[in-house]
Amino acid sequence: MDLTIEHSNVLTRTRNSQANIVINRGGTRSTKTVSMCQLIAGWLFTGVHSKHLPPDIEGRFTITRKFAATISKTVQDDWLRALNKYETLLSSIKVNMTERTYKFGKREVMLLGADDQQKLRGFWTTH
Repeated sequence: MDLTIEHSNVLTRTRNSQANIVINRGGTRSTKTVSMCQLIAGWLFTGVHSKHLPPDIEGRFTITRKFAATISKTVQDDWLRALNKYETLLSSIKVNMTERTYKFGKREVMLLGADDQQKLRGFWTTH
């Protein structure tokens, strides 16, 4: 199955990096958020996030913003657009909009506000 999508060089550079930590810098509209959402969506479906590491059979990506209220106005829209690029697989995702979790097989993506202390406490103690 071909999961190739149109993307920017930010995604290409991140996926090709051999570094343990990748910092993407740029101003508004530099595709940082969109590219990382695309990378994470691809990982959710394939387990691959880097060309230099083996695929992950299971795991979790957490997309975090300082305030939970800003997630729906910023990252969530880009995240949903990234998921929609894989329309043939969308029906296979288990979505919990209240918890902002998206599961595919044994992989999960969670959108989390750093100001939600109850979720953070539960997240760190149970995962």
